[in-house]
Amino acid sequence: MLAVYHVIGVSEFSDRLPSALAGIGSVVLTFHLGRLMFNARSGLLASCVFASALMFAVLARGATPDSLLIFCITASMTSFVAGVAARRGGNLTASLTGVLAIRLQFKTMVFQCSLALACM
Repeated sequence: MLAVYHVIGVSEFSDRLPSALAGIGSVVLTFHLGRLMFNARSGLLASCVFASALMFAVLARGATPDSLLIFCITASMTSFVAGVAARRGGNLTASLTGVLAIRLQFKTMVFQCSLALACM
């Protein structure tokens, strides 16, 4: 965001530009991820649903770094899927679903432990 300030100057447009570009990039990467995992139609549907999600739309239009974080996470997942697909040459839906399930379970356990510690 600071790089945009130096190039364009400090304004509301320069505040929102990195988030908007990261939001567009996240939608494109979601399409690419869906295309790699399933097919182009699934990728298009996933990117349309992602782009129409209310919280994502709010974050992509705001002057916060949250949209940049979403873009970086989506880029890392897409590069992981592309790397595994290139190496195995097959469908990796089952392996990625397993990885995401483990990650979701870990985040849930961390959240529950933090709630328990906060209540003590």
